[in-house]
Amino acid sequence: MPQKTKILLTGKNGQLARTIISDLQKEYIIKSYCKKKLDITVKKNLEKIILKNKPTILINTAAYNNVENSERNKRLANQTNFIAVKYLKKICDQNNIFLIHFSTDYVFDGKKKAAYNEECLINPINEYGKSKAKGEKFLLNSVNKNFLIVRLSWVYSKLGVNFYTKITKLLKKQKNIHDFYEF
Repeated sequence: MPQKTKILLTGKNGQLARTIISDLQKEYIIKSYCKKKLDITVKKNLEKIILKNKPTILINTAAYNNVENSERNKRLANQTNFIAVKYLKKICDQNNIFLIHFSTDYVFDGKKKAAYNEECLINPINEYGKSKAKGEKFLLNSVNKNFLIVRLSWVYSKLGVNFYTKITKLLKKQKNIHDFYEF
């Protein structure tokens, strides 16, 4: 029987991480860490945990994603969404670990009349988007292309507060579709 692939996942308590864990835990060996146990902005601890677990894949769902607070706390947004990504990439490169990094549609300005794709130029209009764009640029400019960037605009899952859970809750409560406009 083939050995299961080892995955290390950051941001364990987030909606995205919990969904990934729920969906993949049967097929993979997943070791996940919350911010309290693994602050990705502390390179020494990050390196220690990665080397201890020896994953084949590292999935980074950790982020400073409070858009409004990023305006007031640029330093923390930058540290988490850019500097920590540099740490992750360097450690992954040194240890032949494939990095999956989640980014955001906030790297765009929203002015395009058509859908965005990976070829579109980024032009963030807030600090959150700028910090995530710096992380993306660092990865894209790196020599070792052993990574994947996934841009999300919204997480849909059965967990947490999101579009899916709001609609599901409304469907259970109300019968008239026109009442949905009031959420």
